[in-house]
Amino acid sequence: MLPDFLSSYQTLVATDTGLVVQAKKTTLCGWSITNSGAAIQFVKLYNKATAAAAADTPVIRIGIPAGQTVSMSLPGGVVFDTGLSVRSVTTMPNAGATGTTAGEVAVNLFFQ
Repeated sequence: MLPDFLSSYQTLVATDTGLVVQAKKTTLCGWSITNSGAAIQFVKLYNKATAAAAADTPVIRIGIPAGQTVSMSLPGGVVFDTGLSVRSVTTMPNAGATGTTAGEVAVNLFFQ
């Protein structure tokens, strides 16, 4: 159960097309991301109030090994002044544009 002061965002369809988590100043407090696929996937977080694209530069890149879950708590939080957008791709470079297969990566973000 989340503390009352946190919100959560969950998706199974994060791919190369960015998704907007929140279109205003956001403090990211943690995540739990599962990759059910057979290859590493990269979840990228952006300081954007609109959907991020391959041309944008992520603030955070999270590599999720095949068949594993990666969780992180950020006690002080990471502030995204403009908003928070997320993409999931198969390559680490900023311009990675090969999207994760829908349903392969479960993204759970916890924020204020």
